[in-house]
Amino acid sequence: MGKRFKKNSKTNKILKLCIILIFIYVIYNFIYVTQKEANIKIKSEEIQKIEYETNIENYKAQKNKEIIPGEYEGYKVAAFIEIPSINLQTFVLDDISGLDICVSKFWGTEANEIGNFCIAGHNYQKPNMFNNVYKLEIGEYIYLTDNKNGKLKYKIYDMYKVKPQDTESLSQKTNGKKEITLITCTANAKNRIIVKATQI
Repeated sequence: MGKRFKKNSKTNKILKLCIILIFIYVIYNFIYVTQKEANIKIKSEEIQKIEYETNIENYKAQKNKEIIPGEYEGYKVAAFIEIPSINLQTFVLDDISGLDICVSKFWGTEANEIGNFCIAGHNYQKPNMFNNVYKLEIGEYIYLTDNKNGKLKYKIYDMYKVKPQDTESLSQKTNGKKEITLITCTANAKNRIIVKATQI
């Protein structure tokens, strides 16, 4: 009886040890496979990112253009405007109905085409609005990018205020030049600030 008990006890220990080893093996394999799949996914994402960035750089090199998205917040994007002196970088929506979301095309030709591309923006204290346009000075630069013509540089040549009903600044008579007009309200909203820039 004692020998049988000892034999069963020894068998139980071996059985427990085997179960523990199998459990460890299963856990190890699970972790190994999961880690391997994660590494493959990360490598795949890195490859895709590298391929995307390479394609973008190749596109820019071949076409000398910068890509802008087709839509922002559900509105079609007309261009991307940069004004370094007031630290402004924002999309220009193609539809004036999106004016509360972002600066928008108000009137005129298409972005970076011959004529007067007029952009309106509220003077709200938001990073994609025209709240700091009043700080601009003649001689400073504006950059406008679109998917057709790429990135063009404009120089501010005039700034003034007008009554809301004065639409002379929207004129398309530019003597064959490419121009930009920025339009926003004064602090009291009684007048409009007009900024005129021409391509250089």
